[in-house]
Amino acid sequence: MTDGVTIGQAAAFAGITIKTMRHYHKVGLVDEPARDSSGYRRYGSAELLRLVQVRTLAAAGMPLADIGPLLDSDAASFAAALVDVEQHLTERIAELTERRDTLHRLASGDRTLLPDRAVAMLEGMPTLGFTPYDVQTAGSPSCSPRPWSPKVSTNTSPTSNTLCKTRASSN
Repeated sequence: MTDGVTIGQAAAFAGITIKTMRHYHKVGLVDEPARDSSGYRRYGSAELLRLVQVRTLAAAGMPLADIGPLLDSDAASFAAALVDVEQHLTERIAELTERRDTLHRLASGDRTLLPDRAVAMLEGMPTLGFTPYDVQTAGSPSCSPRPWSPKVSTNTSPTSNTLCKTRASSN
């Protein structure tokens, strides 16, 4: 009976590929064990624990370059680093939430997404003889290019089509 598990078994245990395991060896995150008499590397409990720690920290958003020194640090440094990772993730979540909200506002035609100059032009259109329909169409999201929804306007009003084309070409 042999002690330890093979690289494939260790990788499966941690939920990673053998290629990832070899990368961890290459960057020094997990020590590469010596080969046994049959030529296989055998990973013991200490290597498996380290592997799971590396994988867990990487999955939590910690850069690989920071993981090795962190695992080798004292408990206070480790705890402080985890607080930093949590803060970074919280900031990233806020960023992504803001982007999603912007997309929702864009889809609803919210004019606050337009540059101030464009809003001023839209607000001044009625004084130039444009109808309320023309103003609404020029400021609508269906008039702006949206790569995920290439909607073609069915409006046949020449003024509105011109406004859409003008607005689309200025973006």
